[in-house]
Parts: sequence; C-alpha cells; structure tokens
Amino acid sequence: MATVYKVSELIELVKGTLETDFGAVAVEGEASGVKAYPSGHVYFNLKDDRAVLNCVLWSSIASRLPFKLEEGRVFLCAGKLTLYAQRGQFQMEVRKVEPAGLGGLKLALDQLRKKLEAEGLFDPERKAPLPDLPLRIGVVTSPEGAALQDFLKILRSSPLNYEVRIFPAQVQGKAAAVEVRAGLAYFQRHRPDLVVITRGGGSFEDLMPFNDEALVRAVAASAVPVVSAVGHEVDTTLCDHAAALRCPTPTAAAGWIVERHSEAVQRFDGAREALEGAMEGRMEDLRRALEGFRLRFSPRGMEAFLVQMADRLKAYAARLRSGTLEQVRGWGQAFERSRMALFQRTVLFGPGLEARVGAARAAFEAFPPRLDRRAERLAYLKKGLSHLSVRETLRRGYAVLTKADRSAVRSEGEVAVGETVDAMLYDGGLTCRVLEKKKS
Repeated sequence: MATVYKVSELIELVKGTLETDFGAVAVEGEASGVKAYPSGHVYFNLKDDRAVLNCVLWSSIASRLPFKLEEGRVFLCAGKLTLYAQRGQFQMEVRKVEPAGLGGLKLALDQLRKKLEAEGLFDPERKAPLPDLPLRIGVVTSPEGAALQDFLKILRSSPLNYEVRIFPAQVQGKAAAVEVRAGLAYFQRHRPDLVVITRGGGSFEDLMPFNDEALVRAVAASAVPVVSAVGHEVDTTLCDHAAALRCPTPTAAAGWIVERHSEAVQRFDGAREALEGAMEGRMEDLRRALEGFRLRFSPRGMEAFLVQMADRLKAYAARLRSGTLEQVRGWGQAFERSRMALFQRTVLFGPGLEARVGAARAAFEAFPPRLDRRAERLAYLKKGLSHLSVRETLRRGYAVLTKADRSAVRSEGEVAVGETVDAMLYDGGLTCRVLEKKKS
C-alpha cells in the first residue's frame, strides 16, 4: 500500500527535493502577465510555445533593475526553483534578469528615450532658438580633455574675439551627470549666447552620463540654447535629442560657431552692397532733380515759367467767366418756370378751386347727422348682443355644468353616476354629485 501523507508533508517533501536537486537554474522565455505590486515585488510568467513558468522577482532585486520588464520581450532569468506551499504552486525565484539579445543598459536607454519622446522633450518647437552671432560661449567639459583643446583651436582660427567661459566637469563616471547639470545651472544664471556640452568619443558605458534622465531634462529646459557635441560621428546620446543643436564632434561644434559668423558677415556684406546701390540710385535721382531746378530757375527758365503761369491764369479766368454766365442764365430760367406755375394756380384755376372748397364745406356740415345715425345703430346692435350673452342666459334660470378638468358637460353620457360636477349660476355656483342619469 502507498504511503499516505498529509498535504503539508507532501508539499514540504517535494519542495525540499526540488530545491536540493535543481539548485540554481537559468531559463530563457518570453515575459507575460507582468504585474508589479505596491510592496515592490514583481510577478510574471516566462513562456515558450509549449509551457509557462511562474516567476517572482523580489523587491530588493526589482528596485535595482535599470529597465522595466516589458510584455512580449524575451529575457534570460537566473534563480532557483521553489514550491509556494500555501498554494502548492511551482515557481522560480528570479535573482538576475537580462534581456536576451539586448543589454540591460541599452534596454533601459530605449525605454527612457520613448518616455521622453512621448512627453515632447525632443520637439523642435520646445527648443531655445539658436543665436545668429554667438560671441559669448559657455563650455561644460573636462578641462584636461582633448575635446576642449580641439574646440578652442578652431575658435582661435577665426578673426573674431570670442569670450569663452569654461565650467570644469567630469564627463565620465557616476558624478559626471551631476557635474554637467551644475554647469548648465551656472550658465542659466550668467546667460552666455550659447552653451556647449562636449567630450571626446568613448564606449557605450562611457557616454551613459549623457543619457541620464535628470541631465536630459535640464538640457531640454535650458533657457540658453545648448549645443551637444558628445563623442564621435556615430555616437548619439539622449542629450543630443534634447539639445537645440547636435554636432557630431567638438571640432564640428566650434566649426558651426565660426561658420555662423561667416554667414552673418556674408549677409552683412550683401546688405551693405544693396544699400550702397540704393544710395547711388537715389543720389542720381537727386542730381537730375537739382539740374532740372537749376535750368528752371535760370533767367531764361524763369521767363518761360512766368509765361506759362500767365497762360494758365488766362485759361482759369476764361473758364470762371464762362461758368458764371451759364449759372446766372440757369437761375433766370428756373425763376421764370416758377413764376408761370404760380400764375397758373392763382389766376387760371381760381374758379375751380372755389367750387372744390364749397363741396368740402357741404360735406363737413353733413357729417354730424351721419355720426348720430351710426351711434343709434351701434346701440341697437349692443342691445341685441346682450340677449345672446351667457350671463343673460343664466339670469333666465339656466346653469352651466363643468367637470373637474373645467370642460363643459354637453351630454349625460359625458358624466358617470357618483361623479362630482360644478354648476355655474347667475349669482354663484354649486358643487353637485350625480345620483342618477336620465335620457330626454
């Protein structure tokens, strides 16, 4: 007969065998059902096309991960197998997690980039505008690095006298991001035309300080435009995306500044040439005008000018005289028309006007008798209407019955036995109950 165990005994026996025989294991699979609890513990599953393994990542380990576990991504997990006694559940306690095919730092960087991009920190509209003529340059870098010397060498090749202020900062290691942020804060107070963050090339790990979230946010929020010149041609950091301008090398950043001034000088030269051309044209116009005045106000020119003005005055006088005569002639014709109209109304049509006035007087005298007859007719009609009014009908002993909704009762079929109705009389009203219905 098989040995009989209690549930707890069997679970403990299996758990001991499982943890002793297997020890540390490593499992690769796709993460699913990832759920983080307020305690900091993370529960998830590792699965392939045929099986699922329950996993738990305790908070002490989960808090140190540089990335988040993402659904659907393949991870390599190392830990030990155990049995959760309270549920009889087989699971793996994960001690180490690495993305399969992608390093943890790169995964964390990719997640941070997507997060900041979704917040709009890399949008060109949010970046401070670049100056046309940057003369006061702030530089955040290591004073011992070759990047600074390359940067200054290019600036010195320009005939312009740049004012360069350097904020010394580590550009590699744990303290680098903090010190570079301090340099940015310093230049926010002193306000140069431009801030350049620069260092030479390095490994992916060497450039990680320039992917620090706090530093990237400081670059994006800078009121002074920031030029990021970190690494070599192929190196790209999150600071590059947040900066107002990304230059692939320190030398390229200095070259951009020098070229900015060359472009400004070219624009100035073009504007100067255009202004000189406009001034020459204007001077030529003034010269011609002056020559015209000189000829006009010479003795011969003045004589011709006076003759011309005399001819113009004669023409104006003739036009004025002609216009005045025409206006007076028009006034005379209008006066004659008005005189004839008045004569016709007073003399030619006098008898007819007297007849019309007599007819109007007769009609006015006949109006009062007609008004009296209309008043008598109106009184007669009013008396006839009074006999047809409801009040006169009620005076003769009739009543008007209405229901509770104020509708008139016209037929015995409109009320029921026991229903209450209101009776309106000549001098008041009654409330009645229907005891019996009769047909006429």
